[in-house]
Amino acid sequence: MAARHIDEQALGLMTPAEVMADPFGTIGALLHLPAYLERALPAAAGLASLSAREMLYLVAYLRQAAVSPRTPLLLRTLFVTAVGRLSPW
Repeated sequence: MAARHIDEQALGLMTPAEVMADPFGTIGALLHLPAYLERALPAAAGLASLSAREMLYLVAYLRQAAVSPRTPLLLRTLFVTAVGRLSPW
């Protein structure tokens, strides 16, 4: 992978319109993205060996582990609503 660099000659032959029309396709054609992904995320190489059930479990686990940005706002709203319903007598 270290020997694989962007083909500057191929990049020089492309017009700006071609690059702007499909920038991700251009990058994919000039680089070997799986090798870069494996180098950037070494743990991702182990994901290919997981079974379908293990992959579904991993996805469900990551969904539950992710913090919902709406929860604090929802709790604040419930608190304001509860306090607002109390009326001084």
